[in-house]
Amino acid sequence: MDLHLITPRLFLAYVPDVDTLEWVGGGRCGVYYLSFEAQTAGAISLTSCSRTHGEIGYKIEPEFRGLGFATEALGAVVEHVIAHHGFTLLVAQARADNVASRRVLEKSGFTQASAKLCWSEEYDSPVEMISYRRVAPAHFDPCAGADA
Repeated sequence: MDLHLITPRLFLAYVPDVDTLEWVGGGRCGVYYLSFEAQTAGAISLTSCSRTHGEIGYKIEPEFRGLGFATEALGAVVEHVIAHHGFTLLVAQARADNVASRRVLEKSGFTQASAKLCWSEEYDSPVEMISYRRVAPAHFDPCAGADA
């Protein structure tokens, strides 16, 4: 498996979570760290919910927000995960009031699935969370890899 991805502006280094590799069948959980001009710009986490379903989460460092890095990196990671990890469904969440994060998900092919109130330790109150999902194309064959 490739341990890095390169986009037009970013270098993404994949670091597997060695504690979960046995459970998910090897190499399917971890973090993609984003670098821009040798500076850490953020991270995208990948968690396996099952052998075919995963959850994506991401955070961009404040000084790199608003530059399109989240959209660029998430798009590359999602395509890579679908092609090389065999996931057929990816899910993600964003706070309802985080319009920028919701836009990133939509630009990366995710569609809104549901909304619910969740307790936030950060805000010490309930916040509305929007769940998103991205389904691999129907013609996609996870056994065939990226060339399908």
